[in-house]
Amino acid sequence: MSSGTQGIKKTLLPAIKGFPIIAACFIIALTIASRALYYATPKYEATALLKLDEKNNGPADNNLYKNFDVFTVNNKIITEEQVIQSPLIIDRALDLVDFNVSYYRKGKIRRSEMYHASPFKVKALINDSTFYNKNVSLTIINKQQFVIQFSHGGNNYNKRLNFGQAITGKFGSINVSLNQDAIAINDDLKIADEYEFVVHSKDFLIEKVIGKNLDVKALDKEIPIVRISYACEVPEKTAAFANAVAQAYIDDYTENKSEVASKTVQFIDDRLNDIGEKLKQSEIALETYRTENNIINTTQETDAGIKELSQLKIQLAGLDMKEASLDNLYSYVISKRNFEEVAPNFEAFGDPLFTEMMKGLKQYTQERRELLNKYTPEHEKILLIDAKINDNIKYIKESIRNAKNDIAIKRSELFSAYDEANHRFDSLPSQEKDMVVLEREFQLNQKVYQFLVEKRTEASIAQAATISFHRIIKLAEIPVGPISPKPTMMRIIAGFLGLMIGLAIVYTRRAMRGKIEDKETVEKHSTLPIAGIIKQNTSAAEAREENFYTLSTNLILLNQIKRGTAITITSTIEKEGKTYAAINLAWALSQMGWKVLLCDMNSKQSAFDSYFDSLPANGMVNHIVSHEPIFNCCTEVNRDLFVAPIGTMYTSSSHMFSHQQLGEKIASLKRNFDIVIFDAAATSYTIDAVALMKHADLNLYIVRANLTPQHMVQHADMLKEEYQLSNLMLLINGMHQATNYSGHFTGSLYGYHKQAQNWRLRIKHYVQSYYKRAA
Repeated sequence: MSSGTQGIKKTLLPAIKGFPIIAACFIIALTIASRALYYATPKYEATALLKLDEKNNGPADNNLYKNFDVFTVNNKIITEEQVIQSPLIIDRALDLVDFNVSYYRKGKIRRSEMYHASPFKVKALINDSTFYNKNVSLTIINKQQFVIQFSHGGNNYNKRLNFGQAITGKFGSINVSLNQDAIAINDDLKIADEYEFVVHSKDFLIEKVIGKNLDVKALDKEIPIVRISYACEVPEKTAAFANAVAQAYIDDYTENKSEVASKTVQFIDDRLNDIGEKLKQSEIALETYRTENNIINTTQETDAGIKELSQLKIQLAGLDMKEASLDNLYSYVISKRNFEEVAPNFEAFGDPLFTEMMKGLKQYTQERRELLNKYTPEHEKILLIDAKINDNIKYIKESIRNAKNDIAIKRSELFSAYDEANHRFDSLPSQEKDMVVLEREFQLNQKVYQFLVEKRTEASIAQAATISFHRIIKLAEIPVGPISPKPTMMRIIAGFLGLMIGLAIVYTRRAMRGKIEDKETVEKHSTLPIAGIIKQNTSAAEAREENFYTLSTNLILLNQIKRGTAITITSTIEKEGKTYAAINLAWALSQMGWKVLLCDMNSKQSAFDSYFDSLPANGMVNHIVSHEPIFNCCTEVNRDLFVAPIGTMYTSSSHMFSHQQLGEKIASLKRNFDIVIFDAAATSYTIDAVALMKHADLNLYIVRANLTPQHMVQHADMLKEEYQLSNLMLLINGMHQATNYSGHFTGSLYGYHKQAQNWRLRIKHYVQSYYKRAA
């Protein structure tokens, strides 16, 4: 196992220690997620697929139908996306569904929409637009009566009525009746309950549908298939509206096609009347001339000229039709009618930029109508849209004028060609020439008439046919499950957030505590050498065996312990383990053959009574101040370990620690014992320990992991510098079990103990090594 792995384990130790907090955050997060799922409003989505007509490959390219849409351009899929979700199509779609009233069942926390499952139906005739989109409370008492409550125009309405009985006022009238269809379908339907309903305005529904719930996207830029998706909290509504939008788009397409064809038929009828009258006059003139001059046939020399003149005449008629179309378009533009509702005839104009400007004009008109719902006509956004509309209209007018100029030039050229062809007959004899002129006039009028008749037939078919080359290839179906919220994903996210919050709390708490955690933290805040570490253990025997034998050996190897050594053990604050360390270090050294005297020098809080029985009444105070022999002031615990209590404090502790014979007494003890260990008071409470440290050969300063504040580690350095203390070393207490004798983290798998061979025992080992010891 690499050192990197051990570093990761060391980093995770606070998380292991804070496992209860992390587990609690995890459980709380899952509980919140479960309750949120219970009370959340589910959202469903249904999708319909609409195939658009392909002008070059679809049914519209058939010879019979290819002229039906003579005034349209090839569809652009992206443009059609915007058309499908435009207010015009949404308005038509809303006419196909009954979304004007929303029905809700009221709960303690939230309300749920019912749609057709509502036990009652509402028919509203609203006169005041301010009544729209307001919540109306309705409580059903039984199958005969209900109570309706709402406020409007400063009046509060609270009435008990029978089903079928209308309530009227300035707002209009509302009639509530039982929904017999829903009651018949669901025998268990609970009728007596609290409900709400809302009567919506058309503008509100359009804004809500377009802005939030309707999504229209092409499957691919090159594939003319559009996906129409609608999402809301009622499954039946999603399918109904997605299909309604698709059908509304097809209906709008069919109506526009028929309207354009109708205008074409009307124009051709007018031209047919004029040409028919001219044809009749030509026929009479020709017949009269033949009769008067006994002429039966014309020469074949004039056939080619007549054919040319016929073509020129047809081209002139075509120019007349185009000019009439442009005049119609010009009158349509200057009238500034609603550009959203009618598709103008601009087939005669082939400029793609012009086509885009017309579509932009329709789009700006839609935006202006929507902005007028929020702003006044003088608002800068409205004025900006008006400016864009006026710019488009100017461009379109200029384009129409240019087109009419082109038509005039072409007409002039055709007239010139016509005159030139006509003069070819000047050299013929006058009688034959007159005959040719009459025949030519007759045939020209006849060909133009036939041409118009053919076009009228095509336009009439287009007008009568209700065929749409767009079609729905997949109807939206009522969804089975919601698209949101997703229980599994929500629980995973909640659990992950719970874990992250728990970890954040644990590590933030650790950082805010500011306690020392390991050897590296101690070395960061102090320049003193570290004598060793004392690890966490489960038993006293294990602590002595694993910690204090190792500590004693380490001090001996460092030449800090030899015969006649006085050791002072102290710390900055209480509960850092100095008494525990002093007692166990003395015991370990005595077991190694050293004659050890353990002295209780803590005059503030002696704790030897809880560790040893039958301690003498006299102690170190009596020995130092009253010159009582040391063996009268201590008790023999085993053959090499002697323990001296603090004794009777009949005077101030300062009297003992400032006694002039303190140094001589310590020297005498060192002559009688191999090692003398002083358990001194904490240095932050009293200066007693400093007096002992001045006479000691080795000073062990205890700091405890997860207890000693980091800034207090420097207290030992301050004492050394201020009082010129020699041989001062730090001893770290409470280190994690998975560290070695020098304080470096090694992990639980390093050691000579027997390793677990199966997962159950290995997990148990890890729990004991990391969690119990960390906790």
